[in-house]
Amino acid sequence: MSYSLRRRSACWIRLLGLCLASSLAMSVDAAQPVETIAYNKVQAAYIYKIASFVTWPDPLASPFIICIVGKDEALAAVLRQATTSRNIQKLPVDVLNFPLSALAAAGTALKSCQLIYWLDQPAAGNLDMVRGAGDTDGSVLWISAPEVQTEGNAMFELEVEDGRIVIYINRKRLSASKLVVAPPLLSVARPR
Repeated sequence: MSYSLRRRSACWIRLLGLCLASSLAMSVDAAQPVETIAYNKVQAAYIYKIASFVTWPDPLASPFIICIVGKDEALAAVLRQATTSRNIQKLPVDVLNFPLSALAAAGTALKSCQLIYWLDQPAAGNLDMVRGAGDTDGSVLWISAPEVQTEGNAMFELEVEDGRIVIYINRKRLSASKLVVAPPLLSVARPR
């Protein structure tokens, strides 16, 4: 590995650590167990950092919209709080949450998503429904949460291994998209 690539990888790891540390310093909701709050903050940090290392092909409409597909509104709330004063692609960030049961009714709203995070296991037909509603041209970044299988549709998959979250990249799916991923992220993501 070249010096430049090692340096970029180290920079990526430091940035992720800073993001995680700052998200852990945020206020916590007393109604949730500490483990759930910390886990949501870690997921939010990964979602934000992955999106920060991706470039979209065309100018994006404002705001940058992250769509969480799953029943847990808590992650959406944590991500909203973490991105309040941050930008992705120089745009303010908005977070929408779609329970799996409401996907059929969310068709037009899904068209505004630049990033889809699969928090819950999709039911039969949900992947095609979301792809047909919002990702017809390959310009939506798909990320799946740990233990969520998207049948090879996610470009990045998060997995928990030895108590740590590991990023896996689906190079085939990514190369079929119009998205460009920065080398620091490519250097830490493991191929699937």
